Amino acid sequence: MKNKKAWVRIVEAVIAITLLFGILTTLYVKSAEKPNVSQEIYALEQTLLNQISNNENLRIAVIKYDNTTIINLVNSSTPKGFESQIKICELNAICSLDNYKKEVYSSESIISSSLTEYSPKIVKIFIWKK
Repeated sequence: MKNKKAWVRIVEAVIAITLLFGILTTLYVKSAEKPNVSQEIYALEQTLLNQISNNENLRIAVIKYDNTTIINLVNSSTPKGFESQIKICELNAICSLDNYKKEVYSSESIISSSLTEYSPKIVKIFIWKK
């Protein structure tokens, strides 16, 4: 009789350890860090804004509100699985998205002039997951 009680306690202990291990494993997997893409996206946005500010043709496109040239540059550089939008606004205007998405990464730069024209604008790039 005593022998059966010992086996039952051993089985109970094994079950308890298995349950505890399963719960801890589940919690660990849920709390594992997801890849942080925000730094990469912000770096991409800064690179694009630097290209725009350093290229005379792109600066003229911004000053003249020629979005197609800028949109093509941004769309060709946007990573797969992400969408992007660009806004060109006056300095005193609010430059924001029309529809807000779940998690939007945004950077902006001021383009003040070309060699022949002074007309400062804000270029703002928005990138988000699909």
